[in-house]
Amino acid sequence: MNATSANTSELKYFPFEPITPSSEPYKPAMGLKPLDLKHWIEIDSTFESQLAQKAQSLNTHKDLVLQWKPEATKAILETQHLLLEHLLKKFPEYYSFAHQSLKVQRTQRSFKVSQDPEDALKNLSQWVQEDFAFMSSDSPSRLVAGCICFPSRWNLLQKMNMNSDGIHGPVPKYQETVAKSTAQFLEKIQVEKPMWRLNWTLHDSKEIFTPFPEQGRSDLTAENILSACYLRVERQTLQRLPLSQYVLFSIRTYIHPVSEIIKDVHKKNILAQNLQHLPEDTAAYKGMKTFFQLLKTALQ
Repeated sequence: MNATSANTSELKYFPFEPITPSSEPYKPAMGLKPLDLKHWIEIDSTFESQLAQKAQSLNTHKDLVLQWKPEATKAILETQHLLLEHLLKKFPEYYSFAHQSLKVQRTQRSFKVSQDPEDALKNLSQWVQEDFAFMSSDSPSRLVAGCICFPSRWNLLQKMNMNSDGIHGPVPKYQETVAKSTAQFLEKIQVEKPMWRLNWTLHDSKEIFTPFPEQGRSDLTAENILSACYLRVERQTLQRLPLSQYVLFSIRTYIHPVSEIIKDVHKKNILAQNLQHLPEDTAAYKGMKTFFQLLKTALQ
């Protein structure tokens, strides 16, 4: 399914700060903030369209978007229970429960709560707009399960069973900046201290399902670059599950047209500053190589 305008939403998160002469050179950062679990899941106007796209991705690209190892079974089932409780309490207008099934009111689809880990993993992803990934409780923590229906130029087949160093291997300057602190965080995060962070990139497409690196469009010009680009923001939550002790990630993807964002001149200037500040290798890693210079010029 190609993403439609129904996949773009109003700007909720603008993950940029003004760049000043005293700003430090760009480097990777975790950017963690405390999370109130009452705000674990977020729903917006793209709810129905994103759930429909998830169902199609699971049907047509299952191996790319859903993977699990048997060792993750307890964590998957634990999360299914926690998410079910959360949704019924927080969003009673969206969900109802009867005959051991959760009904999504907006889509009229019902999902039977399952003790089969693969079915439970499918439930997690089809109940909400968030994607989910599980890191093991041992050291070093490894990616052992996930349902990532909205990947950003990667897929689970590439990353399964990797630790944080392996997962983030392509990130420029990762090893010398945040590799050690990331690994320590995954080992030490406490049940009572969940966290959240933002990640971002810019794509030359509003497609939300992008499981592979792409060359980029060849038709971009100074005239159409601003209307062709989309800010992709991921709101990631991280929490240690109380029973299994696995680390659970949720990833909520938002897509915003750059042409709409820059109608706010203040935001346009901050975005331009941040792109000027961004190293070329980081832009390339984020998938912006083919249009990075063109976009920077257009924003100026």
